[in-house]
Amino acid sequence: WDAAETIALLILGRSGGTWSRPVFPDTGLAGPSATWAGGSAGVLAFFRRLRARGGPRLGRVT
Repeated sequence: WDAAETIALLILGRSGGTWSRPVFPDTGLAGPSATWAGGSAGVLAFFRRLRARGGPRLGRVT
């Protein structure tokens, strides 16, 4: 969990925007994106699981 929290800080530090309103680029680094598992959606899924300390992966078919 410590390593995941370190990664979260690196993600926020390298994002565009501010700490309270970060902007995450698409896979081409050309602009913001909300595609699944990339851009804002992928980062949000990572942050949600980090905050909850686990849980099911979003979009995973079981």
